[in-house]
Amino acid sequence: MDAYQQYHPLIVLVDEDLPDFNGMSIATILKDVENAPRCLVYLLIQSNLLEHTRADRYIAAATPQDILIEQIRADFELLTRQEASESYQNAVKMQNDMLPRAIETATFRAGSIFSAYNRLSGDSINFWVNDEKLYGYLADCEGHDLASYGQVGSTWLSLKKAMWSYQVGIHKELSDVMATVNQDYVTLYDRTTIVPSLAFCLDCQAGVLKYCPAGIPSLFIRRRGKADFEAIPLQSPLLGYEMESRFQEQQLPLTDVDTIVFSSDGLSDLLLSEWQEAELPSSKHDDVSAIYIKILADVHDGHQVIKQ
Repeated sequence: MDAYQQYHPLIVLVDEDLPDFNGMSIATILKDVENAPRCLVYLLIQSNLLEHTRADRYIAAATPQDILIEQIRADFELLTRQEASESYQNAVKMQNDMLPRAIETATFRAGSIFSAYNRLSGDSINFWVNDEKLYGYLADCEGHDLASYGQVGSTWLSLKKAMWSYQVGIHKELSDVMATVNQDYVTLYDRTTIVPSLAFCLDCQAGVLKYCPAGIPSLFIRRRGKADFEAIPLQSPLLGYEMESRFQEQQLPLTDVDTIVFSSDGLSDLLLSEWQEAELPSSKHDDVSAIYIKILADVHDGHQVIKQ
């Protein structure tokens, strides 16, 4: 603590496993040191985070050294107002290129909201149309850096492959999709790597939205003739927590539904905070992402009536 106040570093790297202290507590205390300029605090973690831990970067202890060094270099260049490294810039561009384009058919319009924290997001979204059905998914990985970028790419690909199997009939339900992706994560990553996710299929001809959550906190819908959205609580296990997790496909009739919004916790917290007239903690930093769907046709018992 004395060295921190004396040398005023731009970046501090804290190991969770310190001989005499809990590294998470040190990371939090550093944020409250008086007479010290604000710096970025990295926390190397290998277990579940304590509540209210206030580091800026959460890095898995098993992260390869070259990725960690590249992230520190990128942050240092940003803090000193230099150009970010080529690797970081390329990651930002590639992530933006993965974002889905808006879709509009005779029966629905689909789009997305995506605001990355520090230009590189830990969220992943995707949707597409096949056989007049809208398929898609939303995932919220840990972090907002190069280390999390690799996880975002892996999640995007794993969900895409599993959703293709569902689309062609190999997987019979969206719960099978989540079980497949969960198996990938438990096998490939350690237990601290959890990924809140949600997969869905919008079938306007059948008049139903099928979805399967895996830790994503919120599904919002607005019914026709109503001004306000209502939040539908989603209770489900997280991807990557344990191999035996059970997922359940759910269905929402579209008879009186006007708008559907799937959101990660970044947007959910902002929305719920505004509705409840409560302020978010100042230490809350997160990506804001969502998929929104506007129903353009009235759906009655599986039949579409195009709105005039």
